[in-house]
Amino acid sequence: MIKSKVFFISSLTIFLICMCLYFPFPNNTISKATASFMTFPVSNQEGVVILGLIGSILFFIALNLLWRSLNKFRFPALIAAVLIYTFLPSFLIDLYQGTIANGIYAVAYDGDGTCRFDNVSEETADMECDLLLHNRSDETISFHLGIIDSSISYREENIDSPLKNLNESPYQITIEANQKKSVHLQELLDISGLSIGFDGAEWNYINLKLIDDGNNSRIL
Repeated sequence: MIKSKVFFISSLTIFLICMCLYFPFPNNTISKATASFMTFPVSNQEGVVILGLIGSILFFIALNLLWRSLNKFRFPALIAAVLIYTFLPSFLIDLYQGTIANGIYAVAYDGDGTCRFDNVSEETADMECDLLLHNRSDETISFHLGIIDSSISYREENIDSPLKNLNESPYQITIEANQKKSVHLQELLDISGLSIGFDGAEWNYINLKLIDDGNNSRIL
């Protein structure tokens, strides 16, 4: 089945390098990306992400080496490699958070948070956010929660974000051990300096910033 051990080992090594380049823990590696491939941010508001582009190229090189290293079952091997590369990080993160992680590093977030905005006046808007957090540790966790603007359209068009001053919001969150918690946040935002209105807007897949008492932080 294996035609070239050198190509096969090289392929596995490059896959490992690719995974380490942008492993999605403790921070979400593509939270600021305007374009991404697998776990690699290819571009952001500032332009092309060189390291992300290199990682994407290395990923295809690894696939090519894997193909050339085999004389049978090439297509199944490629599919298996892509699936393993896609799901292995999540498995390892779940394993780590469910065993030895503590504090904010044991907090899991599915990324499905939603924020809604409604203008109250020309200078203020009401923001309501709903999200689900999971404490996977055996200890109660308390931390500060910030909301990060993950709206690609705002960043691409260089438009002021209504959340630009809320990256480190003073929301205090406590989650009991091994519990999931539905979090509802409500805030009046000062929109007097914004360049556009956003009445009735809704943002999905929002990113979060967790900050503990030791000033350690994570981007989810």
